[in-house]
Amino acid sequence: MAIRLHGVPLSQPFRSVAWALLQKRLPFDFKMAVPGSSRKGGTGSEDFLELNPTGNVPFLEHGQTRISEAPAILAYLCQSNGWTDLYPYDTAGPLKAKIDEYCHWHHGNIRQLAAAYFAPLVRPDLPADPSQLQSFRTRSTRALGLLETAWLADSPFIGGADQFTIADLMAYEEVGELAPHFMNLVSYQPYPKIKSWMSRMQQAPYHTEAHAALYAMGDLSSCLLYTSDAADEEDS
Repeated sequence: MAIRLHGVPLSQPFRSVAWALLQKRLPFDFKMAVPGSSRKGGTGSEDFLELNPTGNVPFLEHGQTRISEAPAILAYLCQSNGWTDLYPYDTAGPLKAKIDEYCHWHHGNIRQLAAAYFAPLVRPDLPADPSQLQSFRTRSTRALGLLETAWLADSPFIGGADQFTIADLMAYEEVGELAPHFMNLVSYQPYPKIKSWMSRMQQAPYHTEAHAALYAMGDLSSCLLYTSDAADEEDS
């Protein structure tokens, strides 16, 4: 059964799934689904909503299985293919518990980086005023602090793992895209553990291929709509 993955390469959750598939060399068909568009090929189109009523991407089709939400898709792929290195689903132990905890925590915390910095530049369909953006940035700063002092406190990867898991794939797509090697929208100077973790993640297989769209987009620091201390360009 062929795997079809709907979304766009600039979607952080989409990339987390696509990167896992590339790393495991599991073939998949890519189907463009543009977030926020009601035209053909958009997530608000009648055809897409018939497949996926939530209208979210990424969205995966695999035989009779149709599923959205990146954490759920990644868990499904791991369990379907025996990828216990990315998600130890077969052991109800501390590491699996921490990965599950992070996946639930992620959306309301690290995911806010996208709302604070990414969306205002590339999603004009999601207008935000300066006060709302500042709220997103305040929450993002708190989340980065917890990623530094809690999730990466005593291990090279999230939650006590000694190798990257689906939790790291999801987090890196949000954190890494804003770093100097991509969009250059957030300074990570105050976060040495996050910086070291990002360097380790960049060594993961197929990093370049999975992030081709970000390399093509390049540095966006001159495009910031609103400035804040957290958005200062990081010194090289």
